[in-house]
Amino acid sequence: ARRLLLAGLARRLGRPAPAQGREAEFLEQLAHGLPAACEPAAALLAEWGRGPRADLVSLTHHADRLVAEARRL
Repeated sequence: ARRLLLAGLARRLGRPAPAQGREAEFLEQLAHGLPAACEPAAALLAEWGRGPRADLVSLTHHADRLVAEARRL
C-alpha cells in the first residue's frame, strides 16, 4: 500500500514512480527540490521513516499537502 501511495504521488507530480527499495531516496529528492521550510515534505519523510508502522492515512494526508505545496510554488 505504501508503494502504491508513492507511485500515485510521483504520478501527480509528473515524475516516474520510484524503483522498489528506493522509496526513501525518492522522498528525499522531492524534499530537496522544495524550500527548506516545506513542512509537508518533512512530515511525509518523518512518517515514512516509521517503516511498516507508518499510518497510511497520515501518509496520504501528508502526500496531498506536499502536492498542493509543490503546485503552489
